[in-house]
Amino acid sequence: VFVKHIDIIMETCKELVQQFLHQMDSIKMNDDIVLVASVYEEPNDLDEKIMCRPGRFDNQVEMPKPNFHERKELFTFFLRNITHDDTLDVDILSRRTDGYRIGEIKRLIDRSTIRVITKHRSTVVLRDVEDLIDELDVGSEDKNFVSDKETLKGTAYHEAGHVLVRYYSDKEKLDPVYKVTIVKRGGNLGMTSFLPEPDKDFSKSRMTSTI
Repeated sequence: VFVKHIDIIMETCKELVQQFLHQMDSIKMNDDIVLVASVYEEPNDLDEKIMCRPGRFDNQVEMPKPNFHERKELFTFFLRNITHDDTLDVDILSRRTDGYRIGEIKRLIDRSTIRVITKHRSTVVLRDVEDLIDELDVGSEDKNFVSDKETLKGTAYHEAGHVLVRYYSDKEKLDPVYKVTIVKRGGNLGMTSFLPEPDKDFSKSRMTSTI
């Protein structure tokens, strides 16, 4: 028996979950029943005491965030039944989604597919997924925003400054520039994106170079 996000169910249907947990106490070891539950967030102390007492969910398994190679496998798996073109590079997507969890990668592909359908297209391209990554990281594109020429020019100078600093810095210690835009997203008038190197370290010299 698998219960998904039992902590969220606990928030909305506490009495139902408590009844379910009470029934768990009557399950015997030889009943051939295995109960597994996932949590969306760390449960608070009270809920943890209720759910994790002996005989209930007393064995806990932590699911770490996937590394670069695991993200590549996840993207390949989730894209297996989706029509996409050659621009959809799982290597680039895996590098751009550093820190994403399994569910976030799955949701990214699902939302990209829905977006393609709403645009009356049948093929997912790299731009579709990348727009969603930018949306998740920074905010939605403000298509109604109208800027004057001087503001656009100032934004372009600002973003170009990021590129110049990166160009004249130690290339071995910094991620390469991937994309520069002056499209307003969220509270940002522009954005400079970098492409994290796979399995990068967090040495002092790297952090100093980043600063």
